Amino acid sequence: MRLLSSLALLIGLLLIGLNGNSQPWKSKLPAKKENNYTFFDYQNAFNEYWNGFNVQNGYYFDEKGNKRKAAGYKQFKRWEYMMQFKIDEQGNRIPAD
Repeated sequence: MRLLSSLALLIGLLLIGLNGNSQPWKSKLPAKKENNYTFFDYQNAFNEYWNGFNVQNGYYFDEKGNKRKAAGYKQFKRWEYMMQFKIDEQGNRIPAD
């Protein structure tokens, strides 16, 4: 029984790793090293991804007319609002004092 539960846990952990790309808009980031991205790189990639969806209040309508939740949209907008006060003119984060 212990072997079976350990095996189930291992399989579960492996399956969690398969669905690792939870932010599809990140594929729109410019081809740079990840640690060199600025706030504006993230903002432009996000806006480019969601531009064709006509998102309103975190929802959009698909091609069949069904209302769909724009996954991660509101969270990004909260982060975007918070970060605009913590960056310099080039989009780099201002170090905390």
